[in-house]
Amino acid sequence: MKAALAWFILFALPLSAAPRPNVVFILTDDQGYGPLRAHGDVNIITPEMDRLHAESLRFTNFHVQ
Repeated sequence: MKAALAWFILFALPLSAAPRPNVVFILTDDQGYGPLRAHGDVNIITPEMDRLHAESLRFTNFHVQ
């Protein structure tokens, strides 16, 4: 009985859980905050990055110690 319960907990429960969302983390090299039209730059045209900016979740408040 204990083996059957352990099998159910380890294998059956994770299969019935809701699927997790996909996460894509994009980190550009040598890109500052300013050179995007979405951040107010009028000299550089970045339509794809602006669309990604509009549809994405951004982490903009970082603290270091």
